[in-house]
Amino acid sequence: MPRHSRGGGREARRCIIPYSFAAGGAFGGLGRDRGGRWPGGTLHELSIAQEIYRTSRAAVAGHGVGRLETVKIAVGELSAVEPDLLVFAWQALTQGGPDAASELEVEWRPARQFCAGCNADKPRSPGSWLRLCPQCGMALAVSGGDELDVLQVTFLPDEVASEGGVADG
Repeated sequence: MPRHSRGGGREARRCIIPYSFAAGGAFGGLGRDRGGRWPGGTLHELSIAQEIYRTSRAAVAGHGVGRLETVKIAVGELSAVEPDLLVFAWQALTQGGPDAASELEVEWRPARQFCAGCNADKPRSPGSWLRLCPQCGMALAVSGGDELDVLQVTFLPDEVASEGGVADG
């Protein structure tokens, strides 16, 4: 759906940055210190939201000046991050600032169980884990679910953001 500026009907430029920020596997990368700890002693999700915000603002700064519109992230089932709390922390962090209208979109990534013998992911019920493949009896390995990645940053360039935002048209 096209987006237009409210002032004069001029089409707004919307910049989308596909951000391939792989967090370095299980709990690595994304703002951790050398010991793998998050900075500060604040609520876990708040410190993660702060780092996602810092990373997003840096991505925008690399393309000029603008206001964040949407930040899309992937959160894995085994990442020890609660998506609802992360969205709440994002809202608290951006409230009253230039990016107050921005949204944090969370893409949930479930952990899977993989059988090397069958070369296939095996279904499981949430919260339950199988040790052996029900078809061939081989040991199952955990696959995925540890993601914590910034996938995409969408922002409005400064000239568009200063016109009062955009409206769907």
